[in-house]
Amino acid sequence: MKPGTTSVTFYYPLTAPSGLPPTGLTYTNLDLRYTRTETPRVATASTNLTVAGSTTAVWVASTVIEMDADTGLHRFDVPDAALEAGASRVVFSVCDPVAQSIIPISWTVALEETADEIAAIDVDSTDTPITLAKAIEIAAAYAMGNAEYGDSSTEWTVFGRDGVTPIATITEDGGGNRSGSSIP
Repeated sequence: MKPGTTSVTFYYPLTAPSGLPPTGLTYTNLDLRYTRTETPRVATASTNLTVAGSTTAVWVASTVIEMDADTGLHRFDVPDAALEAGASRVVFSVCDPVAQSIIPISWTVALEETADEIAAIDVDSTDTPITLAKAIEIAAAYAMGNAEYGDSSTEWTVFGRDGVTPIATITEDGGGNRSGSSIP
């Protein structure tokens, strides 16, 4: 999940100690707890849940509602603060520390950038920025032997999968250091 995502809802079944879906829960006894990993300080929070207005209600932080009494499926609207940037994972748990009416549950959410954001990272140190995806394509083509030096020993061309279409031209200075690149 992308760090900083807001208004997030999770669906999980609750189970009573009997192994059956719980009945007659006092939702205000339930705690939604979360721990953010790799943060500068211990960031564990406990939030008493309140009951959402209905199964179709809009998201409201720290609310719960039973979606299906037969399966024990419940909806949990988690606080936005749990998913803020700065941690790689968030571990959520739900328990009833008062009446112990449910078997505690937990789940982990990985916070990571999306593929589009990673692909937009500028990885070139010359005047022609390229995306990470393009850099990987060029490196893979080079590794597969789809590259050749041009007329001079300071310029080489990397070809695409077809072995014909140029996907990059790299220029080196006299010392063998890359001094420029051209991405068609």
